Amino acid sequence: MKSVMFICTGNTCRSYMAEMMLRNLLPNADVYSAGLSVQEGGAASRYAVEALSRCYDIKGDWDGPSQITYKKMCDSDIILTMTKGHKLVLDRAWPEFSEKVFILKEYVYNAEECGADFDVNDPFCGGADTYEQCATEIYKAIMKLVQKLNEEEH
Repeated sequence: MKSVMFICTGNTCRSYMAEMMLRNLLPNADVYSAGLSVQEGGAASRYAVEALSRCYDIKGDWDGPSQITYKKMCDSDIILTMTKGHKLVLDRAWPEFSEKVFILKEYVYNAEECGADFDVNDPFCGGADTYEQCATEIYKAIMKLVQKLNEEEH
């Protein structure tokens, strides 16, 4: 199974939720997340944790927000960002990894399924409903990702 790294801005909402979802669905896979601009000593957003536990019964230990590094880029087989902007930042910083960096929804959907809008909107500063909508959007993409990863393995 390929190792998967999810990337968003602060690694407290979207990439955290994606990591936890995929870890729960594929417990033997190497799944990680990181952010482009992480605050030291931070934690996952309260609403993100609540959305995962309430909507999807997903729980689990998490080490906290992690800054993306060159080593993490090297160690990941697939790097999935939450937005086109995140992908552009990674492509500019480390162009040598561009062949394994994709926007999550770009990787699992075609343009017709997404209307060519591959970004997962940031729920930061939103309420519980905003986080639940974001979690639902990510979960649908993660289910497609699981299917794709399983097909690639067989």
